[in-house]
Amino acid sequence: KIEFEKDQTSGGSNWSGGGLKTENSTDSAGKSLVNVGGTVPNAWLKYNDVNFDLFGSDEIVVRYVNNSGRCKPDATLHFYLDSMDNTPFVSVPIPATANNWKEYVEVTLVFFW
Repeated sequence: KIEFEKDQTSGGSNWSGGGLKTENSTDSAGKSLVNVGGTVPNAWLKYNDVNFDLFGSDEIVVRYVNNSGRCKPDATLHFYLDSMDNTPFVSVPIPATANNWKEYVEVTLVFFW
């Protein structure tokens, strides 16, 4: 199985700007990491040259934190192929994880081609 990890520190191939930024952080286990922060409704990140079909990939793993004191309870990530003018090929709710920024949760999205 080949796993694809996109370097979050680059902010993607393109992004919507506004409040989006990269942040250094640690999780609840003390592991250092880099986050994309400052997300707001309609903010987006774009990654070029991600070929899911090339390696037979059938899942996306999202590691996130959603602070219940600061984020919308109905937050959702939408994944598009080729263009955001199309319908998302998958959407995943990202409910609150805790009332802080350190309690990460992983969600695995499995899809079929």
